[in-house]
Amino acid sequence: MLQAQQLNVSLAHRRIVHEATLTLGRGEVVGLIGANGSGKSTLLRALAGLIPLESGRLLLSGKPLDAHTPRQIAQTMAYLPQAAECQWPLTADRVVALGRLPFRGGSRELDRAQISKALDAVDALHLRDRVVTELSGGERARVMLARALAGDPALLLIDEPAAGLDPYHQLQLMEMLRQLASESRGVLVVLHDLGMAARFCGRVLVMHEGEIIAAGTPDDVLTDSLLAQAHGITAFRSRCRQSPVLVPWGRIGTPQAQPVPPVAAAPR
Repeated sequence: MLQAQQLNVSLAHRRIVHEATLTLGRGEVVGLIGANGSGKSTLLRALAGLIPLESGRLLLSGKPLDAHTPRQIAQTMAYLPQAAECQWPLTADRVVALGRLPFRGGSRELDRAQISKALDAVDALHLRDRVVTELSGGERARVMLARALAGDPALLLIDEPAAGLDPYHQLQLMEMLRQLASESRGVLVVLHDLGMAARFCGRVLVMHEGEIIAAGTPDDVLTDSLLAQAHGITAFRSRCRQSPVLVPWGRIGTPQAQPVPPVAAAPR
């Protein structure tokens, strides 16, 4: 559904994204990883049409993104920025209702159902009457994610949604993203947790110094050489119940960075 062809993006006269090419289709969770400052967030904003391209082509459903109206884009694609915040003392259900604005004029009954469904999906239905500015950071993050889900988007572009979540809700988040993909949606998610990327993403894109230097399955992409290049680390690897386990282990150039031999898969 979403195709980017040789995108170049500059901010303040400095090139941030170089010749980025990628696709995002229905039915897949794609992880975007890379060190801080590698260009991930800028690329995500460009894909959402929020910052202009210096050059390249961006297609949504086969048509240039700027051939769609803003309302059509908002009805198809949801973008959740890093550390999304709400500065107004609104209740959670009113914040989530903002995700229904592209559908204003439609059924109020459907709006209410989608708001409840989105809150339930992120385990925040019990927060619907709470004022968002009084919630914890993790609770606010879940409400803001529910706002993105309220429009029932076909495509989700999400920047570090797991930041600030406890382990239970991190796992719930990734399971939910995979469930959304199984419902014929496309999900592109920026992650710093390499273990989550290895376990839950069908494809992984690796950014380094503004370029996508690798794209493919986690087994193909999260190799020792690419982790060394993109993150400057080594990793411990195993498998558990047929899923990959990857744990950052040492920084290149330190004693802890010696290669870690893989271990046998954990019993089922």
